[in-house]
Amino acid sequence: MKTHPEASRKTLSLSIGLHAHAIPQLSDVESEALLDELLDFACQLPRIYHHSWTPGDVVLRDNSCPMRQACPRDMRQPRIMFHSRLAGDSGSEWVAVAA
Repeated sequence: MKTHPEASRKTLSLSIGLHAHAIPQLSDVESEALLDELLDFACQLPRIYHHSWTPGDVVLRDNSCPMRQACPRDMRQPRIMFHSRLAGDSGSEWVAVAA
């Protein structure tokens, strides 16, 4: 759980299959169903943006609370990505939640 530094809204980050699993006090089936429901809710329009990349594109995003999904690509083609972080707010950074 994280709070957006500007909007002060709580956010939820899901990384299904990698980090989000086995919700305490739920069976495996109930846990998986709830995670699927949350992911479906979070990934509905207009909450999603898909960029069709062309050479020279630059995309800026608010990286304080994004949810990303990798897209398949031809791994034989070179890809150069530069990342920059302008500022951070320690009060809104990720905090571990005890189970």
